[in-house]
Formats: sequence, C-alpha cells, structure tokens
Amino acid sequence: MVLSTLRYLGALFLIIISFGCRNEYKVPKAIEEIPVHIQIKRFDQKFLGLQQSSLKNLKKEFPYLFPKQYADSFWLKKSNDSIQLVLGKAVQAKFPDVSVQEEALSLFFKHLKFYYPQIKTPEVVAIINDVDYKNSVVEGDNKLIIALDCYLGETHEFYQNISAYISYAMKPSQMVIDVAEIYAQKIVGKSNSRVFVSQMVHYGKQIYLTKAFVPFKKESEIMRYNDAQWEWAKVNEKFIWEYFVDKQLLFKTDKNLSSRFLQEAPFTKFYLDFDAETPGRLGQYMGYQIVCAFMKHNKVSLQQLAELDGSYIFEHSKYKPQK
Repeated sequence: MVLSTLRYLGALFLIIISFGCRNEYKVPKAIEEIPVHIQIKRFDQKFLGLQQSSLKNLKKEFPYLFPKQYADSFWLKKSNDSIQLVLGKAVQAKFPDVSVQEEALSLFFKHLKFYYPQIKTPEVVAIINDVDYKNSVVEGDNKLIIALDCYLGETHEFYQNISAYISYAMKPSQMVIDVAEIYAQKIVGKSNSRVFVSQMVHYGKQIYLTKAFVPFKKESEIMRYNDAQWEWAKVNEKFIWEYFVDKQLLFKTDKNLSSRFLQEAPFTKFYLDFDAETPGRLGQYMGYQIVCAFMKHNKVSLQQLAELDGSYIFEHSKYKPQK
C-alpha cells in the first residue's frame, strides 16, 4: 500500500515538473537511476552491399527482418540496388554515429519505465525503409525498428515530393518523440467512441502521455508544430472552442469531423476564409488542453488517466479556453 502510494505521488510530482514552466528540464534522481542504456544496432550499415557469405550471418543476427517468402537473391539484389546505396550514403552522412539518439532514447525509456516498469526495454535496430515515413518507427515483439532515412532533415532532397507539413517532422530531433508516441498510443489503445469530443480527448491523452515520457521536448515539438503554428493555436484557443460550441460539434458523430480537425493535414478545415493560415489537427490540440485541465483539477495518476473514458475526462475537466 505504501509503495503504491509513493509511486502515485511520484507520478504526480513528475507530471507537475514535466508540464510546469521551465527553461531547462532536469532529470529527477529517481528516473536518472533507472538502469537503461540503449544501443542502436546498425542493420542499415550491415545490409548495404551484401555478398552471399555476409547475408547468411546477417540473417542469423536479424531473422525477423528477412521474411521467409523472399529468396536470398532478392536480398542480395536489393542490398546492391543503386537507390538503396544512395539512401545508405545519405544516412551514413547524417548519422555517422547515433550516440545522440541513443542518449535521447535511453532517457525516454527511463521515463517510460518509471511509469510502466513492467514494459521491457526492446532491442533497437536502425534500418533503411525507402523513406516510408508512415512506418518510420515500428514496435512489436520487444523490437523497436527505426528507419533512419525518414529523419534526414526536413529540407533533404529525398523529401522534395513529400508535403511540407509532413517533412517538417522528418528530422533527427523528432525521432525520440515518434518513439514515445508509439508507446503512448499502445498504452492508451484505440477509441471506441465516435463522439467528436471523446475522439479529441483520446488524442489528448496520447499527447499527454507522450509529453510525460519525453518532458525534455517542447509541447510544440510533440504536436509537430513550428513556433508560429503553436502560437496560433494558443492565441486562438477561445475562438476554436467557441466555434465547436456554436456549431454544436462536440457531441456529433459525423466521421467528417475527424478529417477536418483530427487527422494529418496541412491546415484545419473550419470552412472559413483563413483556413490556410491554420495549423492542422487543431482538434488534437484542443483535446490536449482538455486533458491538461482535467489533470489540473483531479488527483489522477498517469496510469489512471490512460484508462479513463474520454467523455468522463471531458465532463470532469472544468475546461475553459485560454483568453
């Protein structure tokens, strides 16, 4: 009983320091002492320019990266493909070593294991996935696969045909956030509600957990907003809320509301003249603000928050938009 109470108080303490005003984040001693040290295995380097002899050893080391339906000839051809070699050269130039990323991931997993000690530290492997940014991070079976070619920098020449609102986050500093988000999504699970405000809160929970796992990152970074976009959302929070209320959107189940306000997009669709000036996913931003208000007014641990229903959180949030 005492141990669970201490963990609950510790969780509250960490949440307070994570979301409080600060210039720099100082890692609490209780987290710093958690024994985690991430080492990223460089499959991306080992895969390039394979010969038959080296392929055999690589398949033994990383059997889960070689689906059995593909013959060795397929992998030998792919590893020596000109596009693969160009990608490999770019990745090597950007990531000659990954010590910075290993340090960030180690710090993330320390925070994650403070809240969820039962989660095992995975084997972390770097790959090249032909800039498949929708699968830049894959987690499962105690493996964490990270595609380094999806983090070369937002202006990289390989990203010229990718929309700017997506490529903005394809930079090294985003990697640990994407990893934290994957775990937050897994913990929160899927939403079973079609009600708009519940969907907003569901995203808000994911963002809140992500922030708790990487408190050394800014809220704007976690939202994948630049400074101007974050400021727009803050300044216009009252307008956004009044729009939702006036249009009676909060309790609607219209699936189009998701594409307008929650899903990835270059801007949010209010169907107003200034839409193009707005950042996308403002429904997620509002959901996050509701969750922050809920946590401010209720004595709830991070673990309890993850389990709560979106409608309950909204009803007990006492949320009022910033003026």
